[in-house]
Amino acid sequence: MRKGTMPHRRNPNRKVESLNLRAKLAKLMNAKLLGLFRHLLTFGGGFLVAKGWMDAETLASLVGAAITVIGNVMSVKAPEKGE
Repeated sequence: MRKGTMPHRRNPNRKVESLNLRAKLAKLMNAKLLGLFRHLLTFGGGFLVAKGWMDAETLASLVGAAITVIGNVMSVKAPEKGE
């Protein structure tokens, strides 16, 4: 060890920083997954509309309802902030 340097100590805030990073990554992944799911629903719904099995208004309502329900479920399951 060089003269005048202190031995390495663990940063007590490291665990908190790690949890914050995990929460940020989870939030980013949730946003990306919701976006991907929304596009898949829209693509599948577009196919149904093109085949004449569903009208566009019904598709918009169903996709919106599905995204709302999934977003609420993910929000409830998300870790609480500040705890």
